[in-house]
Amino acid sequence: MEALRDRTVKIDIPYITKLKEEIHIYQKDYNPDRIRGKHIAPHTIEMAAMWAILSAWRSRRSTI
Repeated sequence: MEALRDRTVKIDIPYITKLKEEIHIYQKDYNPDRIRGKHIAPHTIEMAAMWAILSAWRSRRSTI
C-alpha cells in the first residue's frame, strides 16, 4: 500500500456549490446529441444536480 501512496498525488478540487453550474455540466454530458434514442424524464437533470450539490455539502460538512 505504501508503494501506491508514494506514486500518487492528492489534488484538492473544490465542490461545485451553485446549482446553475451543476445543471450546465449535466446538460452538457446528457444532451440529446450524446444520448440518442433514450428519453430522460423532465426535471431529471435538475434533480440530479440538486442531489450532487446537497450530497457534496453534507460530506464536506461532516469533515469540518
